[in-house]
Amino acid sequence: SSWTLVAGNSGGQSVNTSLTLNSPKDVKMDLMGNIYVADERNERIQLFRPGDINGTTIAGISGSSGNSSMEFN
Repeated sequence: SSWTLVAGNSGGQSVNTSLTLNSPKDVKMDLMGNIYVADERNERIQLFRPGDINGTTIAGISGSSGNSSMEFN
């Protein structure tokens, strides 16, 4: 009946800022409480540390798909 925002933005915009996700496909949490999000349409993996709403891109390039070692497709 209720929810808590733990990462990202609830606005639903399809832009690639550090706090907005576009078609997130998977979420994992590690033992330290860090949240990792596979952000499919932004072509990246976002890291959200406990207490932060702004993510850090740890893999991929926001909005850029491809086959180089830095990009996802």
